[in-house]
Amino acid sequence: MKRFKILLVSVYSDKMILSYDDIGLASIAAYLRKFGYEVHLIVHFFNKMDYKRIVDLEPDFVGISVYRDSKDEVIQFCEYIKTLLPEVKTCLGGAFATYYHKELLNESMAIDYIIRGEGELALRNLLSTLEAGGDLPGIKGLTYRSDGRIHENEKESLIADMNELPFPSRDMLLDHQMNVAIISSTRGCFGKCTFCESPDYWSEHGDQRWRGRSVEGLVDEIEEIAQRYGVRRFNIVNNSFEDPGSDAKSVKKFAEEILKRNLTISYSINLRTIFQRKCTPELVRLLKKSGLCSVFLGVEAANAFDLQFYGKYGTTEDNMKCVELFREQGIRVIIGFINFNPYSTLKGLRSNLAFLQKYEYTGFLSFLHRLRIEKGTKLFHKLNEDKLWKDEKKIYLDGLNYKHTDERIDSLVAFLHNRFVEDRETEAINYRILYFERFFYTYLAYNKHLFEAEQDETGLSYVLECEKRLDESFSQFSCICSEWFSGLLDLAESGWDDREAELWSELKLNKQCMEKYDTQFGLERSKLYKKLMRLGNKYEEYVI
Repeated sequence: MKRFKILLVSVYSDKMILSYDDIGLASIAAYLRKFGYEVHLIVHFFNKMDYKRIVDLEPDFVGISVYRDSKDEVIQFCEYIKTLLPEVKTCLGGAFATYYHKELLNESMAIDYIIRGEGELALRNLLSTLEAGGDLPGIKGLTYRSDGRIHENEKESLIADMNELPFPSRDMLLDHQMNVAIISSTRGCFGKCTFCESPDYWSEHGDQRWRGRSVEGLVDEIEEIAQRYGVRRFNIVNNSFEDPGSDAKSVKKFAEEILKRNLTISYSINLRTIFQRKCTPELVRLLKKSGLCSVFLGVEAANAFDLQFYGKYGTTEDNMKCVELFREQGIRVIIGFINFNPYSTLKGLRSNLAFLQKYEYTGFLSFLHRLRIEKGTKLFHKLNEDKLWKDEKKIYLDGLNYKHTDERIDSLVAFLHNRFVEDRETEAINYRILYFERFFYTYLAYNKHLFEAEQDETGLSYVLECEKRLDESFSQFSCICSEWFSGLLDLAESGWDDREAELWSELKLNKQCMEKYDTQFGLERSKLYKKLMRLGNKYEEYVI
């Protein structure tokens, strides 16, 4: 029996910030290799994909991860691959594919299969069945097309013990010479956020499931990557690092294990803001000593109504205390924030703005963030009940396709969309600013810790200078954005007028203003890179 040659692909769209890594595909690749499959991994933008390499590989089966922002490019990729390799089988996976499996199959005949939910077991079963010429109805977790109809098989069980899984394959670290590795040692979440698919996606028989590797297993993987690939920066993307529950003991154990093994690394983690209830400054200092440089906090809102609506455990007080706890110890704090939802109120938006202004997050344009509602979430069902979808047929195409209960906010959101999304040049600036918040600032924090550990005073001084100048520019930009958005809220409250909103925007936050600060941010990054490269070739590691 012929064994299939497997190609796993992550196709990026220009709406996505490229990390050159897809931890889900990497885990599936390692799992299939464990059972003797020849597996190749490719990750790139759609328009930069190396199709000659793909044809030369002659794969029998292509698995592709799909996200909402890459859906169109993934379909184009499948259709093009079918013209190059007509006999190849294509299969999509991921959360978006799980909840829109029928829509995807209906949209393109170039998609043969969809794996719903966790991919390892279902994909291996699909491959072995296809190789043996078996029947598809027995493959759990599979959606497929047959006899002109779409068939949805029952759900596959979850893998019980993650410690039994091999570490994810790290082909992408080598292919793209990456110096940041993404780590995921857990699946599932103890949170119950109403906007998140995780409680449903990682459930089994209606019960929410959380699974994770041991602390020792997580550090084993970090140590292996550091030794084998020379990578010392890690983005640990567990839904919330302190799970199970809000356990400070496991977090402390992790830091101690890093220090025990004398690993010189930098890392970032995700946390809930309620973690501050059990976390002490001493624990934060221990984490910082072990290499913690940046935390991502699921703040989401700064008013009680929205927090309750989102199903958040934390309060506005938790949000503020957690931001301050980590900032006071010199840890970079990035926040998840959802300013607009279908039930937003002007009072709630003002409270959100006050928080963003106080902690200078308005310069990252956090006030533009809208809640995107997907299938598999509690809020999806609520919008169905309240009949707030503008067009139910377009939900698959647009998770923002909803009305607001306050028509004044409808007008405000429509204005922001036209100005910051429909205008492609302004949208591109938004993405670049998001890059600085989510990636470059974290990268500075990674390097700062490494320079401190190596007692490299010159490199450290360059990073600190860059960080200081960026902070100053973002602080100035935050003041401008705060005043501008406050004025728009005044307009919405007194009686919205698009012409007045346009005049106010041209006065306070026009495109030239945004371009000015965008240029400043980029220049500071370039200055840092030039200074580091003048120090010698070994500093290439510190440039991303």
